[in-house]
Amino acid sequence: MKVLHVPYCYFPDAAGGTEVYVQALAREQQALGYEVEIAAPSAENSSYHYCGVLVRRFATAPKLTLRQLYGEGDPIAAETFENFALAGKPDVVHLHSFTSSVSTCVVRAIKRLQIPVAFTYHTPTVTCTRGTLLHFGERVCTGELSETECCACTLQAHGLPRGACGALSRVPRGLSRISGPLWGIVAPRVRTVIEMPELIELRIRAVQSLFEEVDCIVAVCDWIRDILILNGVPASKITLARQGLPNTSEVLVGEPPSCSEPLRLVFLGRLSKTKGIEMLANAVLSVPGEVRLDVYGVAQDAEGLRIRDALRQLAGKSPRIRLLPPLAPAEIVQALKNYHMLAVPSELLETGPLVVYEAFAAGLPVLGSDLGGIAELVKDGHSGILVRHNAMSEWVRTIKVLAENPSVVAGLAANVPKPRTMAQVAAEMADVYASIWKTASVSVQ
Repeated sequence: MKVLHVPYCYFPDAAGGTEVYVQALAREQQALGYEVEIAAPSAENSSYHYCGVLVRRFATAPKLTLRQLYGEGDPIAAETFENFALAGKPDVVHLHSFTSSVSTCVVRAIKRLQIPVAFTYHTPTVTCTRGTLLHFGERVCTGELSETECCACTLQAHGLPRGACGALSRVPRGLSRISGPLWGIVAPRVRTVIEMPELIELRIRAVQSLFEEVDCIVAVCDWIRDILILNGVPASKITLARQGLPNTSEVLVGEPPSCSEPLRLVFLGRLSKTKGIEMLANAVLSVPGEVRLDVYGVAQDAEGLRIRDALRQLAGKSPRIRLLPPLAPAEIVQALKNYHMLAVPSELLETGPLVVYEAFAAGLPVLGSDLGGIAELVKDGHSGILVRHNAMSEWVRTIKVLAENPSVVAGLAANVPKPRTMAQVAAEMADVYASIWKTASVSVQ
């Protein structure tokens, strides 16, 4: 069987957890005898091999309208995907992204060729325009798609006063269709506010179309499965398959730091406000003593660069904070052996994250937010400690207790579970592909 994986981006570009997952899954599937290719959006069509896998980068439009961004997506990307990315004639297409470039237009292009499609829900951005699934940035959202509620929450994320968002979310749809010279005298931000109710309507319609048109949806954690069911996806269409790690059987060299040493925390991941890294760094510096934090951060955008600069300033003031270059995926588990705990202070619902499995592979307990996938993987008080997200005083208090009680950290480390492997994931995906391929074959007949 030939499988085409479609993530948001791909190596050697700066990539995140989804791309690491796709790369590891592709390798395991090759070991099982699958032919595997990767397709990802780019500025222009190109192809190359990366770690033994053919990668097809398909061209996207240089600019899109707001209706295309929120709605059915980039028609140029769909066209180049059909003509270029599908040139290898895959038996199954596995989508790992839902964006303007990997959109319902792309799904329909695949289905026109009667190729079965699996979709893995990796991040909250699939159903949440805010991208966090935190209602007004505060409490965990139920995830139910609602035009007025989602519009109001999105407007507040754009900086509007919360009190005005409810009324603005009910702006008549007809106002957003005003055309001609009038738009020329309306400020872009005002225009976006006026258009937002219709844009959210388009987005919800696009998400619903995705759920209806793909053949299977893979949920990588429980909260995703719950949201899918809440929004009308039949349970029979959903497969729960948590993430897994490659190469966890390799022998790790070296001993973990002694409990008699000052507490060493480590953060790995994207430098983003939603990852909570600035809060974590300030919490560490608020704890008296010699608690240390190393940050292996990836700056992918302007916000990431700003956070990197802020962390550099903190590091310049105190040797207890170190900002280090990102680690290659193959280096992470071994590097984690140099720390007492992994810190995951996310302020959004994570779908793994993969780094928790990496910490477990290294024998590290986790100090994490009490949200989403983190709370599903980390057993509070057993394999780690869960702290209320974005509550700096609680993080300061918890870090202080851990620093003063090294035996607690040692006890947590003794309870770290064995992580899932990507070999397990690949076996589960084999069942998914066989099922949707069989269904597609029957429908063609």
